[in-house]
Amino acid sequence: MKPVLSIIMAAHNNQKTIKRCIDSFYALHTNLLVEILCIDDHSTDQTLSIVREYPQIKLFFSTKRGLSASRNEGIKKASGKYLWFIDCDDELLVNSVNEHFLQELSKGKKDLYLLGVKKIYKRGSQLVVNSSTTTYDLKKDNTVKNIFEENIFNCSWNKIYRRQLILEHHLQFADVSSVEDAIFNCDYLPYAQTICTVSRVFYCFYVYSQTSTKRSWRPDALDASLKMMKKLKQLEQQSLLVSRNLIAINGINTVINNAFNMLIKSPSLNFKNFHQEWRSKEMKSLRSDCHLLFDNYQYLMKYFITQSSLLCYWYIHHALRN
Repeated sequence: MKPVLSIIMAAHNNQKTIKRCIDSFYALHTNLLVEILCIDDHSTDQTLSIVREYPQIKLFFSTKRGLSASRNEGIKKASGKYLWFIDCDDELLVNSVNEHFLQELSKGKKDLYLLGVKKIYKRGSQLVVNSSTTTYDLKKDNTVKNIFEENIFNCSWNKIYRRQLILEHHLQFADVSSVEDAIFNCDYLPYAQTICTVSRVFYCFYVYSQTSTKRSWRPDALDASLKMMKKLKQLEQQSLLVSRNLIAINGINTVINNAFNMLIKSPSLNFKNFHQEWRSKEMKSLRSDCHLLFDNYQYLMKYFITQSSLLCYWYIHHALRN
């Protein structure tokens, strides 16, 4: 029996968290409808030793470096109808992946599933859950804009993708060091005709976990962000699930993330030099996609941060100290 769901972990020096991650869902290995793959990206710590303690995990090695290369290798090695890309520093809520859900996947009728997420911070947590379990048929209505208003667009771990769609259209994760998931989603969505939102939590995302790379310098971050925003705006023009609010949210996030990247590269960067980089053509392009979101307090405040180099400089210094 071929598996219905392939769970793909991309691992790189995750010895601190990978056992917790695997233990959260390893019980699924007894179900013939599920396969578990780990693609290792040149780990030099005890990650491989830990993975080998779980005999039902299929272990492969990426010849190239980077998260995207590992996920692309996972696409090649997986055999399930659906693919679920997860991070080794997070957890799955195994009770949500029940027999009923697996039988739903086995029908193979949906192109994309959007799952609920619990975001776990150092101080507290936040649920990001779809308000209802609903199937959208984009053949009948291609003007749906609100799906990602209550979901997270820029990641792959809260989505389950139909493998055949990926193979048919030769889709891959881009070779970039950031926003690779968002770019992949932009490439995948034009081919997705049926999307199902699921109103329960499947995934626990640890924000700034012990092995997170979110605060490491990424040399191509600005170029990758511009590429992602261009693809988002193309989807919005085609009326494909992307609203102006979603573009604004991503614009705000990319401005702040790239400002972070400036100070991560040069922690002693003074305000004068920060301001010069802030005024670059590329940063101006990102800021042009930001607008006020009066119904979203979090992004209302972030918007004002993106409009002032001084405010942004202070905000990032404060965040890095914490």
